[in-house]
Amino acid sequence: MKTVEVVAAIGLALAGCAASNDSSEASEEGLVTTNNAAAATPTNAQRAKLEQIAREYSTWRTAGMPGWANRMCRQPPPSAHRSETSADTPHGEKLFQLYARDRDAYLRHIDVPQPSGQVIVKETLHVVAVDPHLPIDEDELRRSGNTLAFKDNQRWIAGAPEELFVMLKGDESDPETDRGWMYATTSSDGRVVTSFGRVESCMSCHAKSPFDRVFGAPP
Repeated sequence: MKTVEVVAAIGLALAGCAASNDSSEASEEGLVTTNNAAAATPTNAQRAKLEQIAREYSTWRTAGMPGWANRMCRQPPPSAHRSETSADTPHGEKLFQLYARDRDAYLRHIDVPQPSGQVIVKETLHVVAVDPHLPIDEDELRRSGNTLAFKDNQRWIAGAPEELFVMLKGDESDPETDRGWMYATTSSDGRVVTSFGRVESCMSCHAKSPFDRVFGAPP
């Protein structure tokens, strides 16, 4: 994992993926559903699929360089590894990395619709500000699985994944989907599902894309 320099104002492939956190209720299995009428409760098979995606996505090729997560991209509470720092502060911002099961189709999103079976994952990483005068061994940092990033003349260290924002493409004629797309927000291991289905906040943003609900990789 190499050192990257990212900027705040970039296009997000999964920008705006935040589920409503009004009147949420946790089940005994850790599944959280919301009262968003457009959302759904995943079946056991769908939950198993999300867990499988969480296990496998890191083996896919990344779709573009890492970027800074949009403030709208937040999971509803609870989250498995949520930072105690408010997301409205720089310390609460997160770095994200995009992965696509079919990377070639994803990168050609302007020319071709995404195929059935496509899965896009936005992995978010909590970042911690680093003292600008503190020496950092970047090789050791990479060996530990962390990333050194830069923004607003500040150094940041990003660690392990905190949460995932997932898009799954199926049958476009299915009325239970958003033109074939299903959305989900999960914990980093996929075991806690905080929203699923036709998530209104995700749909309202992705509907703005003229390219099959996909915005493309950050520049």
